[in-house]
Formats: sequence, structure tokens, C-alpha cells
Amino acid sequence: MLIAHHARGRAGRRHAGWTLTEFGQRIGYDPGQISRIENGKRPPTELFAQMCDRAFPDRDGWFTEFYAESRTWIATPPARTSQVRAAVGPIPTG
Repeated sequence: MLIAHHARGRAGRRHAGWTLTEFGQRIGYDPGQISRIENGKRPPTELFAQMCDRAFPDRDGWFTEFYAESRTWIATPPARTSQVRAAVGPIPTG
């Protein structure tokens, strides 16, 4: 659902040169939890988005805005995901 959130968070962390552990120390999250969010296995929470905004002040609140906007989206049922991908093409990951 939030592929852009995952990709942007990972890209920002890597660009800053932070490991999962270093990033976790900055935002108060366990590295395993961050990994699950970055890999799309767990959705980010509002708190996670806020902490990312604090870690990346140059993004001007992008994570929190994106999180709030994403809460208004209608989810595509998993059974239809392959049909959607076939219609729109591959989803960019980076």
C-alpha cells in the first residue's frame, strides 16, 4: 500500500549513510521494525512518519503528509493486485 513511503524512507536512510541500527537510535525504533516497514511487511504508523520527518527535516513533513493522505485511499483487494499491476505495469521501487 505505501510503497512510496517505504522506498523514500530507505533511500533517505541510505543517503544519510545510516544503518538500520543508527536510524533506529535516531527515531526510537527497533532496527527489525524499521526493516519490516522498509520492506513493506508492516505498514508505517503515524508516529513512525512523524519520527521520519524529524530525522529528515529537509523533506518538510513529507512522511506525515503522505501517511495522512494514504489513510484516505481505498485499498485494492489482494486478489485484484495482479490485475492492477497488469493494467498499469510494474510499481517503481526506487
